[in-house]
Amino acid sequence: MLILRGRSVGGSEPGRHMRAAWGCRARRWLSLMTAAAVCASLALTGCEDDDDFDHRPPEGQGAIVVDNDGYRDLHVYIDGAYQGEVRDGHCTAFDRRPGVYRVVLDESGSDRGFSADVDVLLGRMTILEATGGEAFGDDLYVSRFYD
Repeated sequence: MLILRGRSVGGSEPGRHMRAAWGCRARRWLSLMTAAAVCASLALTGCEDDDDFDHRPPEGQGAIVVDNDGYRDLHVYIDGAYQGEVRDGHCTAFDRRPGVYRVVLDESGSDRGFSADVDVLLGRMTILEATGGEAFGDDLYVSRFYD
């Protein structure tokens, strides 16, 4: 059988070599598209880093940082005094002298909340990361760590 330009002579189907070339091109194209999709998703979403917590407390103080990763706004109370609202997807720092403070996080529009005694350390940040929503059984979870 004679093959000219990737086709068998006398037939209408592509020859083996032409099919192999198209398969290779298709795989190469698919690989390039996959790589482009991965790069685009990284560029659009970014990588997790600690740039959200670049706040530095004033001299002689520490800070309580409320990082709201939930889907509702949080009302923040420290030692019984209302401090303000932290919108969903945002974080806010509250500077304090070193000591122990009673912190209450009240989720807006629901009966869920969090309360705890929180240590504020000199020159450090106590980060309260609040998460919740349907993925968490509609509960509010708060993780505490220090920067």
